[in-house]
Amino acid sequence: MTARSKKNIFRIVFFIIALYNFIESTKIYRFRFDLDYIYYYTNLSNFAVFIWISYIMVKMVKNQKESKNDYSVKFSVMMGIMVTFIIYNTLLGNPFTRDYWHLSNVLKHTLIPLLMFYDYLKYTPHKKIRFSDTYKSLIFPLLYFVYAMIRGLFTNQYPYFFVDPTGIGYTGVISYLIVLTMLMWGFSYLLYLLNKKRIS
Repeated sequence: MTARSKKNIFRIVFFIIALYNFIESTKIYRFRFDLDYIYYYTNLSNFAVFIWISYIMVKMVKNQKESKNDYSVKFSVMMGIMVTFIIYNTLLGNPFTRDYWHLSNVLKHTLIPLLMFYDYLKYTPHKKIRFSDTYKSLIFPLLYFVYAMIRGLFTNQYPYFFVDPTGIGYTGVISYLIVLTMLMWGFSYLLYLLNKKRIS
């Protein structure tokens, strides 16, 4: 089997898993859409992955190569979903509970982020990621932070404890924001260097 065939098979499987996750998360098979879906960063980051892999499927069917801009978008999507993976598995999830191992939970918080991360590591050619992409990858998480805070002002409901000023105060929220943003950029910079230095 050729390397290209292996890549295509991997991405087809990836697409099927992402599609299942999207259908299960939105419950669109019930012919209704729960607006709470867009309330959580986890869902939005998984939706971004679904859109990305769907786009890749279209290019694959048309036998089109990925452009440098495609790789830039891929980097941002990958970083966005890795935020879900890292924060959930360090701050929110408890592997000693039954809910942690529920299929839908494993898909959106662990499997899909790891599939996206593997695709980045395996199928991103040498020197396709630009330094500016490390900053662009912060846009989606920061926009979500603004959205969550504004929504919380009107509803007094916050999706996660680290964006809840009623629980940890605005000082706590800002502290988490600064630390998480710095850690995320540092991680994205390491992945940029990996793509820049490694032999394709």
